[in-house]
Amino acid sequence: MKKWFFLCLVSLCPLFSRAGEECRVTSRDIAEGVTEYSLSNGIFEIKCVPETSGMISGLNSLPDNREMIRPLECTVDKDDLLPPRCHTNLTGFRELVRGVKMSVHTEYSPQTPACTVDSVELVMTGRGFYLWNIDAVKRITLRKGESGAKITLTLTAASDILSPICLWINGIAYMGKTERDTVLMPVRNISEMRLGLAMAAFPEEGVFLDRELNPQNISAAAGAPWIARTSPEEPGVLVMRLDKNFAESGVLYTWKQGTSSIHTTEAIYGPVTLKKGESKEITAEYLYFAELTGLLDIAGPYGLDRKGNVIEIASAAPVPAGIMTLNWHDASGRSGDLGDFSLPALIPGQIAKIDLSGRNMPEKCTIGGTLPGGLKFNLPGLVEKITGQ
Repeated sequence: MKKWFFLCLVSLCPLFSRAGEECRVTSRDIAEGVTEYSLSNGIFEIKCVPETSGMISGLNSLPDNREMIRPLECTVDKDDLLPPRCHTNLTGFRELVRGVKMSVHTEYSPQTPACTVDSVELVMTGRGFYLWNIDAVKRITLRKGESGAKITLTLTAASDILSPICLWINGIAYMGKTERDTVLMPVRNISEMRLGLAMAAFPEEGVFLDRELNPQNISAAAGAPWIARTSPEEPGVLVMRLDKNFAESGVLYTWKQGTSSIHTTEAIYGPVTLKKGESKEITAEYLYFAELTGLLDIAGPYGLDRKGNVIEIASAAPVPAGIMTLNWHDASGRSGDLGDFSLPALIPGQIAKIDLSGRNMPEKCTIGGTLPGGLKFNLPGLVEKITGQ
C-alpha cells in the first residue's frame, strides 16, 4: 500500500495546536439590527446571520485560508408602519419552503452561544417559519478538530398544517476564483415526476458531474443523501450531507446560467404535513475535504474518491488507524475480494491512497468495502451526460 499525506502545520493557524484547537464564537454588526456570528475551532469556521433566516454566510478552511462563500451584503428597509426588512445578495446556504420567494426571511433570535474546549454551539429560535404557523429552532454545532459543522432545524406546528410543505435547502458557494464550480450529484436513473419536477434520465446510476455544457437546471432523484462541489482550479471538495433517509423521496437540484459564476447545490425534501404540536427535524452537515478533487461516497467522517486503480481516503474529523477491507463487483453480478489494507490515522487536511494496480479485478468494476468502525461504502462510476444529450 502506498500512502501520501498533506499535514496541517501548527504555524498555519494561531488557534491550532497539537494539543487541540480552541473553540470560540465572535459576532459583528453588518447592518443596522443585523448581526453575523462566527463559530470557529481553529481549523474550520462557519458564519451565520439570524435575521436573514439563519443564513450560513461563511464556510472557511482556516489552515489554507480558503473562503468558500462570497461575503454577504445586506441592506435594511425601514417603514414606520412595517417591520424592518433585510435584503441580501445571492450567496450562502439557507433552509426555505418551496414556493416562498427567496426575498422572504424568517427572523431568528439567537440564544447565548455555548462555547467549551470541545465544541461551540449557537441556537436560534423563530416564530412564523416563512409565514406558516410553525415555530423553528435552528442549531449550529462545530466540534473540536473537525473540518465541518452540523446544522439541525426543528419545526414544530403551532396549529394543524394540513397543506403539504416542501423544505428546500438552497446553497450558493464558490470553490474557485474564476472558473465555474463543478457540482457532484449521486443520482438514480428514475424517469418520473417528483415534487412537480421532471427527474433527469441518465445512462446509468452513479455520481453525475454537472459541468459547463450541461443544461441550465437539473433535477435528479437522489442516489445518496449528499451533494458536493469542487473547482478545476485547485483541490478541495465541499459537501452538504443530508438526513440518511433523504434519498427515499428527495430531489437534488442544481442551477446555472450563461456566463454567471453561480452554480447552486440544492436539496428539496418530500412533502410534510404536521398536526398541532408535531415536529419535523432535518439536518445538514457541511464537510470540507481539503485534498480531494472528487467524491464518490461518504461514510461517517470519511470522504472517498477513486482515480483509476487508486482509492483516495480523507476524513473531516480525527480518526484512528485501522483496517480497511476492499472488494469489487461488476454489472454482470460477478464479485471478488481485494483483501485488507492498513489505513493510517487521519486528521482533516490529510489524505491516504491505496493503489490497487496489479490486483485481480475487471477493468470496469465498482469498488466497495468497509472502513474502520464497520462503516460501509461503495464507489460507483462517474456519469458525465444526461440521456438524450
